[in-house]
Amino acid sequence: MHVSEKWRQYYQDPFGFVDNLDLHVRGLNFNFFSRSRKVARNMLVFSLAMGVLWAVCGFDSSPAQLIHVLYQLPAYFQGQVSLADLGQTYSGFYGKEMHFSAFVIYGLMFWALSVHMDQGLRYWWANLWGHADALGVDPGGLGITKSKNIVFATCLTLLAGGIFEFFWIYSFVYFHGQPWVGAFQGPQLGIITQNIVFAFGGGLGVFYMWADGYVLENEVNLRRRWRFNWSRATWVLIGLTVGSIVLWWFYPGPVQQISVVLNNGQVWQSGRFFPQTLYTVELTPGAGSGTWFYVPDDWIHGLNTLVKILLTLCFTWVGMLKKVEKNGKL
Repeated sequence: MHVSEKWRQYYQDPFGFVDNLDLHVRGLNFNFFSRSRKVARNMLVFSLAMGVLWAVCGFDSSPAQLIHVLYQLPAYFQGQVSLADLGQTYSGFYGKEMHFSAFVIYGLMFWALSVHMDQGLRYWWANLWGHADALGVDPGGLGITKSKNIVFATCLTLLAGGIFEFFWIYSFVYFHGQPWVGAFQGPQLGIITQNIVFAFGGGLGVFYMWADGYVLENEVNLRRRWRFNWSRATWVLIGLTVGSIVLWWFYPGPVQQISVVLNNGQVWQSGRFFPQTLYTVELTPGAGSGTWFYVPDDWIHGLNTLVKILLTLCFTWVGMLKKVEKNGKL
């Protein structure tokens, strides 16, 4: 097929073009976009596996604990480090880097959105036990499948993650006097760029979801196929999310403030508000990188997790697209 013909097909129907890409190698189809239900199922399994590790490793645990132990295994088998050293590495990364909770929360968000847009969560649950037909449960989704399903669910998930990260970064900068965390330089440049890509790319995808909800009927009348879910429950979730953020900013419980002597002799002290279990402090002013200081507190970490859950639920709930009848009413 000529290149210009392929471009024309892509321009007319980009998702259909991607769905039908020929990616067969030795009889295996590597075009996962054509198998959105399998992708959703794998994401659910991944989220549950992360949930099990979260429960086993501890409330404030992270994959970094296991990853860094794996890094040391070759040295362990060569007799260069002991079992106690592995245990120290495991404990030393507790509460540091990305938490298991994030993988569980965002993984479940993607799965729920994907299933909802395809066949509906209620139908999926009934069909899981083989009772969908017996109970008379009809597919409640919108029939959005394959690449469009994956892209829509991914964009909403990335947008939620990017918004949370920006909220955390600049709240930490303001309340704890560490401006380097929000600066476009050093190690933070990659992190902030990543979050911009998540937020901007996710936002573009969500805008496309809105635009794709409109369709020309008989090439004359513009009607809506679906709309975002701005229900009363959505606004309740938004209110709860804002309330939890304010509670975290002005945390009323006991807070262990820490003091750190910087390399220039000055003393930095963590703020009373927006408390953390992990403070990253720039020991050399202007260096653009920080050192970890861990403060165990399950209540504060629980509030961190609660804010992330509620914010994610807001985006998920809004993204639960609703069918619109031809007359524009539900």
